[in-house]
Amino acid sequence: AYAKLGRGELDLAVIFEHDFAPAPVPDAIEAHRLFDDPVRILLPAGHQLASATLVDPIDLALETWIRAHDGSAADLTEHVLARHGLDPPRLLAGHGDEPVETQALVAAGRGITLTHDLTVIVNRHHLVARPLARETGVRHVAVAHATGPMSPATETVLGALQEIGRQRRSRRDRP
Repeated sequence: AYAKLGRGELDLAVIFEHDFAPAPVPDAIEAHRLFDDPVRILLPAGHQLASATLVDPIDLALETWIRAHDGSAADLTEHVLARHGLDPPRLLAGHGDEPVETQALVAAGRGITLTHDLTVIVNRHHLVARPLARETGVRHVAVAHATGPMSPATETVLGALQEIGRQRRSRRDRP
């Protein structure tokens, strides 16, 4: 996205960046942090911890963890497991940032997976997303644009995205 912004192929780009893999913002690009998207554990609705307020990763040490073959979802899983000193069995499924295949496998009871608060849960009758205790990992969500003048339409969209970010941060900051 940064390269396309720099070449003028995009006016704005919404950027997702894991806290453990920061990428420098190139010169001639401005990035505005919108909000942080915390890590969640995705469990089958019938899981013994599905009603827990917080789930400790240690309590999931013997579970099968479903993760993507590659991409940021795979990196996230490996990072969280390493941070908590866990090496559970893994089932590989899908590719990329948020493979929907993992949700189907969790719903079928084949294991658990990591996701983010912002992730669209395909079937809330069969899946629950819970915060992880002792896990501070987040995905930073930002909007980026090339430096310099912007069209009125781009300024309007940028302003709208920044307002969404303010509202989301405000909701998260409430007790």
